[in-house]
Amino acid sequence: MADGLCEGWTGSSVVLYDHLFVIPKHEEMKLKVYYSEADTWDTVEGNPMPEQILKPFSVNACDSNIFVVGKNLHVAVGKVEKQPSASESERKGLHTFSVKWQVVPAPKSF
Repeated sequence: MADGLCEGWTGSSVVLYDHLFVIPKHEEMKLKVYYSEADTWDTVEGNPMPEQILKPFSVNACDSNIFVVGKNLHVAVGKVEKQPSASESERKGLHTFSVKWQVVPAPKSF
């Protein structure tokens, strides 16, 4: 395992667009993405994890969406979009993705 990969892996993860995304285990943190070609992590542009999703415990992905189940069984759906990329020397492997979160409240019966 690459050194940079080890150091930044601090939560649950999914793979989208052939990149590893990590959902932070602490509230109010942003989604992270790993760039294997540079062996570095970066935060994904967009809003942080919604406050209703405290200590996420289940994560899955489908198409370009990330589904995160948190405390009280609220679900956050993150729409991840790949941004147009410039040449490698211009973008330096940073901020190639953005995310917008939407919260689906748990049913009251839960």
